[in-house]
Amino acid sequence: PFQVVRPTANHSSMLPVPDGLARLASHPSSISIISVVGPFHSGKSFLLNALLGDTKVFSIGRKTSPETMGIWLCRTNMIASDGSEVWLMDSEGFFGPGVAESYDAKIFTIATLLGGHLVYNTVKVIDQQAVNLLEMLARRAQLFRTRTSTEPANLVTPEFLSVKSFPPLTWVVEDFVQEMPDSVVHAADPATAWLRSYLSYVNDSSGEEVHILSRLYSDVKVKTLFLPATTKSDLQDLSKLEWQKLTTEFKQELSDLKKHILASLRARSFEDEPMTGRTLERSLRFIVQGLQRGKFHELPSLWVTWTQQVAEMSLQDADGWFLSLLGSIDHDEDPLPLRDFNNQVEDARTKSVQF
Repeated sequence: PFQVVRPTANHSSMLPVPDGLARLASHPSSISIISVVGPFHSGKSFLLNALLGDTKVFSIGRKTSPETMGIWLCRTNMIASDGSEVWLMDSEGFFGPGVAESYDAKIFTIATLLGGHLVYNTVKVIDQQAVNLLEMLARRAQLFRTRTSTEPANLVTPEFLSVKSFPPLTWVVEDFVQEMPDSVVHAADPATAWLRSYLSYVNDSSGEEVHILSRLYSDVKVKTLFLPATTKSDLQDLSKLEWQKLTTEFKQELSDLKKHILASLRARSFEDEPMTGRTLERSLRFIVQGLQRGKFHELPSLWVTWTQQVAEMSLQDADGWFLSLLGSIDHDEDPLPLRDFNNQVEDARTKSVQF
């Protein structure tokens, strides 16, 4: 694995790692990324090692402090459904000591925008607090993408910022040994039904209520994993445990998870072509630059102010986009016929209102 993004000294923002980005850019093949995010010490790095079948690839710690800083990438020998190479993205854990919520949201944004499949990793259970935190991070990532994609038309913007939905999302619950609630135990997919029982609802464009995560992500699933080991010494430092000694239940459920992710995994698009190492490097620089420039607005943590702020910024962006569209009308020496001019203005107004 090699680092491509590192935190600033005060952990308020992030910086590109030139050596890592140069290494990424040197790969001409198409690349699809499995992004793994979640709270610190939730087992993200171990899950990535498990997907690789090697417990010693990503660094795993037994200390209480976070181990992974920034964002790291690792090339694999796996192949995605579209024939692209599969790379893994490991990220700094959320809610670490002394780390602002806004920094966590920036990590989540990068993982979401570049990942061909997003894995949100937690341990033990899914509860309302965990769901609220994930929904908050998803809203912030959606807002960043919306604001960036409404820049003037002459600004070169990666296509992945303008697609209508995020990649598939799989919530992985590690160390899961509990029984499912009675209300979902007979469902076709009990684990996913368990998650949906906690999700918030919003109205979609047709006026119907839909889950927030379902509206943002192209597919939402839950997969559970049993304990990888059963003794305290092994669980304290899983990097010392040989792959063959992992529990049978864990390996079986991991195999099912791996098949689920790879079945639909595809490289993200850039200029109508699958992303390569070079275009991924350009995209990553673009996003980090946007974060540094403040395109990712620092929104307060209070939930009661969220809706108002999103509405206000959306109106401002719609107005800015309308002015941008107007600026591209009638550039020739000869003036447009009045009817054509009015039609183009009305088209710009319609697009802004729909936005």
